[in-house]
Amino acid sequence: MALARFLWSQASTISRVLRHLPVISTSPEPTPDEIAQFTPADADSINKGVFNPDRSWIPPNFDHHVYDCLYVDVAKTLRQTIASSVLALYLILGFPDASKGIGDCVSWEKFTTTFSTIDTALAG
Repeated sequence: MALARFLWSQASTISRVLRHLPVISTSPEPTPDEIAQFTPADADSINKGVFNPDRSWIPPNFDHHVYDCLYVDVAKTLRQTIASSVLALYLILGFPDASKGIGDCVSWEKFTTTFSTIDTALAG
């Protein structure tokens, strides 16, 4: 988790892991009618939001298990967030390398490549 947070702020993070990442897409921006249905989030003692007082982005907390990741971030930094998490796993557990018998430590079959403003687990 600490390594992923550090990697989030590094400019080279995406390029270091890009060849291992699937294509990641986000849904279109929500319509005004869809926005009206959102319940506004209020900051609390645990969930401070995604912006610093100067409006710069706060890196995500990366609260996840090795195999089950939940990415909650703004679309602008989502790719950096995913790359940081994956790169941290590879740096600790090893990059996949069949010639050395190193399997992929990321469960890509569980990974969703399209991210939406709507929680699909709750929407259906």
